[in-house]
Amino acid sequence: MTYGANLTYDNGTESIVFYSSLEDQYKSDFWLDDSPNLSGVEIEANESQTAGQIGTSINAQTVKSKPLIFTGTIHRNIPNARAKLIRVVSPQTPGKLIYAFQGQRWYLDCVPTRTPEVSAGRVTQPFQFQLKAAYPYWRDANEIDESLAGLQKLFKFPFNTGGKWYLSQFSDNYYKTVINNGNVPLGIQFSIYARGEFTNPEILHMGTGEKLTINRTFVKGESVFINTEYGRRGVQITDVNGVTSNGFRYLVEGQDGDIGMQLIPGENVFRYDAENGRDLSRVTIHFPQNGVVSGV
Repeated sequence: MTYGANLTYDNGTESIVFYSSLEDQYKSDFWLDDSPNLSGVEIEANESQTAGQIGTSINAQTVKSKPLIFTGTIHRNIPNARAKLIRVVSPQTPGKLIYAFQGQRWYLDCVPTRTPEVSAGRVTQPFQFQLKAAYPYWRDANEIDESLAGLQKLFKFPFNTGGKWYLSQFSDNYYKTVINNGNVPLGIQFSIYARGEFTNPEILHMGTGEKLTINRTFVKGESVFINTEYGRRGVQITDVNGVTSNGFRYLVEGQDGDIGMQLIPGENVFRYDAENGRDLSRVTIHFPQNGVVSGV
């Protein structure tokens, strides 16, 4: 772990902060003797070889889940700290592992695979536990929305009260460049809101040619939410009464694979269109500001 960084494990109800640098050890009851693998991922390569071939051919690559082993010491407030560690890292309770360094925060969604084993001791008590992140890439904790069509936010702090200023403005550009500052592709969330009636909305990734088309007519007050993140992929439609249903069946035939549309590292240009009523919709893209990275 980088000097000056810290790790927080949060189970949604309680959290524990772990430090490993000497100058920070008294900020927490928990000291990490050996930090888990934060930077590496395991990749399985599927190979084949024909007769007479020198070397092999790589047919496919699979990124494995990330195991995380924590080894440390409770160095003060032992009875309460011991109880808290066992309580927070509990069986079948998912949590987030958050890495903080120089104002930036990255996280992994984890589950415990071995709850804390805490040794006895009067002055200090060594402990060890294990987590597993099914999705092994670190996600920026600061998530943002960008407008692809419709009202675009303009108001932000600090602001000047002199002259003319606007809370928002209508954008009819229908093209948007989104930057993925990470080093690996990541999933995206699209939200399309109906300000009036429109038909068959479509989002095109100009770089990869991937397309998402929803074959449906929307009326004022309805919305569609599309998520292309691994493990969360899907389409949800909310009607004017606020009832949400599975909208996957409205994806145009042959585009099922495009639900995996990703933000590739670097620039990504999206175009929004609709068969009718394009200007009666508002479209936003939701993603981590600094993308996702393979290690921290």
